[in-house]
Amino acid sequence: MKIAFILNDDAESNGGARPFINWSGFSDETKLVSFDAGINKKSDRFYNVSSISEAAEIVKSCDYIIVDDRNARIGFKIKNRINKRLAIYCQVPFGLHALGISAENNWNFKSLEYLASRYVPFMLLAGNHIRMLNEADSLVANSFAMHYLLNFVYGAPDKGIVHPPLDLEVFKTHNSVQKDSITVFVGREDDWNDYSVLPILEKIAEEKHLFLQFFGTKKVDIGAIGDRNNIIINPLLSEEELVRLYNRSYVTVSIQKQEFFGYVPLESVACGTPALTLYLHDASVLEKDLHKVVKQTSLKSIRDDISGILEGKEVTKARDVSGKLNELFSPANTLYKLKAVLEGRKSESL
Repeated sequence: MKIAFILNDDAESNGGARPFINWSGFSDETKLVSFDAGINKKSDRFYNVSSISEAAEIVKSCDYIIVDDRNARIGFKIKNRINKRLAIYCQVPFGLHALGISAENNWNFKSLEYLASRYVPFMLLAGNHIRMLNEADSLVANSFAMHYLLNFVYGAPDKGIVHPPLDLEVFKTHNSVQKDSITVFVGREDDWNDYSVLPILEKIAEEKHLFLQFFGTKKVDIGAIGDRNNIIINPLLSEEELVRLYNRSYVTVSIQKQEFFGYVPLESVACGTPALTLYLHDASVLEKDLHKVVKQTSLKSIRDDISGILEGKEVTKARDVSGKLNELFSPANTLYKLKAVLEGRKSESL
């Protein structure tokens, strides 16, 4: 099966673009078509285009066109020109704020009263988007949380769940790097982050004589953290710089609230560093599969969780899960699962 992935994002900084980049860089049976999305990697499978007709010409030899849910309309425009099958890879829930579901509710869909009180404004906002999803040939969810939304809230059933791929050739452990930090990931939108945990992290770093390092999908500006010698605000990082930061860290903490599938915890674990997340909705699944080196924590337990990690036990575990990471998240295995889902086959690993 030949697949064309379509991008219309700032691909170098948007995590939603990275699954398509990773898959396209792996297989000769894929193409990546980017509408001025800033693809800097050199490959004969990557194409930068400026029009629908140009994109349609490039992908006409493919069996499937795949777009993500934010750029579905572009996929339909290409499909209408060349009559190819269209799949939508669903990553970002449309109408999330109107629905009123926040991470504090832990996506408990038994709370029907809470959902019902917000369902009417949600449907008014998301109705057109839901109809468009149902017009695609296939929907694929990137996480269990997204799967439940599609099936039980949106009424747009997916064909299966395929987690995004992780480039394990890049994100890996470097034993020569000395650990001296706690690293904090801050999300793109300020109101999607829980800054109340920062004083706790600041205190732990001060007590343990560690650096407290911040990074995010945009330049991080933490006004409330204060000006201390052990606090480092990193600019936008290259993959190589990010790998070094993970390897320097005893633990990576994600404070982003609205996260369905987190690249940051997986990248951290691939680099030998356990990860704590306050709100990752698929955290329980990742905990089970990755022996709790990706762990969902809370304001009450985070100090104890970090103390346990600093004792060294969890770091050892993090370095023992490379086989599980490869099975679940390598480009080869996830692309195989994606093709299996699209073809209606059972999606075991290679």
